[in-house]
Order: sequence, then C-alpha cells, then structure tokens
Amino acid sequence: MLNFDGVDDYTFGGTPITVQLVLNEGSNDIDIHCTDCSNGGNTTRTQGIENATGTAGLATAGVNNAITSKINTSIRFKTVTPDGFCAAATCADGVDNGNETGVDCGGLCGSNCADGVTCNQSSDCLRGNCAAGICVSCFDGIKNQTEGDTDCGGTCALRCGSSQTCNVTADCISGICDASNICVPTGDPGDACATDNDCDSKVCDAGGPGAQGGYPLNLNGLITAGTPVLDNTGASFGDDEVSSPIPLGFAFPFYDTTQTQVVISSNGWLTFGSATSSFASTIPSTSTPNGIVSFFGRDLNPGAGGTVTYATVGTAPNREFLVNYSNIPDYGGTDHAPITVQVALQETTGYIDIRCVQCDSDTASAIVGIENMTGTLGISAPGAAYSAPRNLVNTSIRFQTVTRVIGTCLAPTCADVTVNQDETGI
Repeated sequence: MLNFDGVDDYTFGGTPITVQLVLNEGSNDIDIHCTDCSNGGNTTRTQGIENATGTAGLATAGVNNAITSKINTSIRFKTVTPDGFCAAATCADGVDNGNETGVDCGGLCGSNCADGVTCNQSSDCLRGNCAAGICVSCFDGIKNQTEGDTDCGGTCALRCGSSQTCNVTADCISGICDASNICVPTGDPGDACATDNDCDSKVCDAGGPGAQGGYPLNLNGLITAGTPVLDNTGASFGDDEVSSPIPLGFAFPFYDTTQTQVVISSNGWLTFGSATSSFASTIPSTSTPNGIVSFFGRDLNPGAGGTVTYATVGTAPNREFLVNYSNIPDYGGTDHAPITVQVALQETTGYIDIRCVQCDSDTASAIVGIENMTGTLGISAPGAAYSAPRNLVNTSIRFQTVTRVIGTCLAPTCADVTVNQDETGI
C-alpha cells in the first residue's frame, strides 16, 4: 500500500493530491483510490499501468496526458487475467443478440439475413422477403412462399416444368396443372416434357443442356450490392477490360467440368476459361473466349458510367454467385439505353439465371447464351444470335448444362426408333 496524503504539485500548484495505491497479493489487482486527484485545471496528468518494456499498458479513460480531475473515485487494473465484462451487442460479434433476428443480421444490422434465417420483417432479409418468420426467395432451393415447386411458379419468375408440382395452371410452363397438382404437357410437338411418356410421339428430347426463358422477372429479392469488379491490374473497370480470376466460393457444375472461379469481362459476359477482352459473336464457336456465360454480349463501357459488382450469397448447398451490371452504357453511349442485368450461378443445381431488368439493345446486336470450355457446345436464348437485337426488359432466362431443365416433345419420324404415328413396328 502506498499513500500520498496532501502532496503538492512541484511546479503548477493547485489542490494537494490525496491518493492511495494498493497492490493486492493473490488477485494481482492494482487499485488506485483517489480521494482528491484534481489538478486545478492547469496541467495534464496520466493515470495507468505499463509493462517493464513499455510495450503494453492501460490508462484510466480520460486520464492519459489529459487535464482532468478525479474526486472520491477508484479504479482497478489487472495485468494477468481480467475479469469478464458485459460487452454491448454489435453486428460483428458472431452472436444473435440485440434486436437481431439472426447472427449479426436483421434488426439494426440491416437487410443482410440469408435465405432460411429467421426474420421479423422483410427488411431483415438479404432478398427482401420474410414469410412466416423465415427469409425466403425464389432462389433458395426450397419450396416455400406461394411456389408450385422448388423456386418455380407462384410469385417466382420461372414456371414449373412437366412432372413438377403446381397449385394453379399459371404455375406450369404448359399451362396445365392436373387434379393431382402436377404440371403436365399437352403432348404435341414442341410441348414441354420430362419423359417420353409425356409426348404423343413418345419421343422427348430431354438430353443435353437447355434453357427456359422469357418469363417475367420478379424484382423482389434481386440483390444488387456487392464488391466492385476491378480490372486485372487492380484499377477501376473500364472499356474492353477483364478482371483477375474471382473465387465463386463453391464448386459449380458447368457442362462436364467443375469450376471454382470466373473472369468477368466489361463486355457483358464471364468466362471459366482464359481471359480476353473480345466478346462472343457466335455461340457455340471454338474461337476465344470459350467457357462463357454471355448475359449481354456486346461492346459495353463501364468506364463511362454505372457499376459492376459481384457477391456470393446464401448458405451451402444453395449459394449463388452474382454478377451485377447496373446502368452500364454502350461504347459510345448512343446505341441503346444503359444495361441493368444480373447473372446468377447456382450451387448444386448448376442453374445459370440471367435476370434482365433492362437489356434492350434497341436496333443494335447482343448475344445471350452459354458455351462449353472448348466452344463445341452451346445454346443461345431464343432469338439471341448476335446478329439480332435483344429486347429483354424485366425478363428472366434460365440455362442448365448438367441435366436439362425440361425437354421438348419431338414430331414422330420414321427414324426415331419408336412405334408412333401409324407405324406397325419400330
């Protein structure tokens, strides 16, 4: 114990100091009891502790080379193991606390709760939709909301294919929801099908990659925030540039490969292959670039306006990698209105969703489609050959490269290895 009782300041005067220092055995507490630690307001003082090398220390709040007074106050320091203390809730403490609805999300933490996390209101959710206390969306890999089947029908942009469940006829691509609440095709050539038995011809072309398209885009839950895309030198994204490889955050099935990263082009496409600033004019084509997803392939210029961002959202195994083009003008800025589009790569399913808010090229050309790693296989959205204008507004298109989303009933022929039309044998 050390007592200073009525000790004067050497130089500046003021009220004499009365203070006691106590070093406690066992607990290793250091107590400072200030009866009168005022300074008359004319000099700075410090109250605290420091280790033997001066590399670590603690000061009393507000008393570190400061003009201050402490009257009838005590403070305790510990240098071994500090007592626990109750910390204020934050949005980065890894705990569901405060008014959060999930761990570090919702409430005052904002609209950042992923699909499947509890919520009180839609503003708690990353995709802006709280249903029955859970954040849900048309991209969460779960049948919920008003969906007829998983992520299709109801309020979702995509309609349900044959053999998927439905609630009403509007849920189905074919427009037929039967009494068992199953989407069924009409069976005519060109109709949707899941198996050969869905077709009058008994021939369902259900192999290989395919696409659904032309469905109204549900803007509810469309995530636009993300990390700005930089070019491969680390500078801001500009005209005719590509990014460095960007990790997806999960393994993505693409044709007969598994991909974990992408390169994003300023010209409306991304690639799983080697980078080039040119843009595809034909799909498929063995000319570079290959292994692409072209969501609005033409000569665009992010350097003249708008933003390009990316993000990985959701929880395994239903995460999405998103690329957002927001108000990106054409090179020269005169051919069409600025482009706003999102491409989503979906974990597990391999779905590739192109969500066009404003993809109107007016009379100019643009290409929307996908192509394999060698450029030998690919598919364009209907009418999306490069020589044709693209006029997609609030429209969603889905591609699948692993198992076709839906098949198409083919017309019977004399070479389809099936007994159909008026044949008496195969």
